[in-house]
Amino acid sequence: MRWPAVAALAVAAGLVVLFALPDRTERRAEMPASHEVEQQYGVRFTMVGVTADHGLLDVRFIVLDPDRATDMLSDPARLPDVVVESKGKALPSPALTPMIHDPVAGRTYYVLYRNSGGVVRVGDTVTLAFDQASLRHVPVL
Repeated sequence: MRWPAVAALAVAAGLVVLFALPDRTERRAEMPASHEVEQQYGVRFTMVGVTADHGLLDVRFIVLDPDRATDMLSDPARLPDVVVESKGKALPSPALTPMIHDPVAGRTYYVLYRNSGGVVRVGDTVTLAFDQASLRHVPVL
């Protein structure tokens, strides 16, 4: 008689745990793409994330065309502005950003932006704005 009670208790405990845990199947917002950015600047952005105790924003991208990407990567003034969509404000200039003069196709690179005061938070969306193109509604991880 004890085993059925123990089994019932184990099943009940399992159900409580199953329904109490957060849903792990929820999907993150997907990274948008911009044909114009890829064609004009030779890069595809893959991630924007808050890092360094919320003090920096890590922007990652893959080089598609090294010749086009070199212009952007060798001159900080040509890097995209990061505009916080909910606030309509751009972050200050990039920080700790290596200038890359010989990018390699298929390689992933990064740019770090100052996130003073934690303006950008996980779950926000940003726009990566260039002179002639932009990538909108980028989810921040």
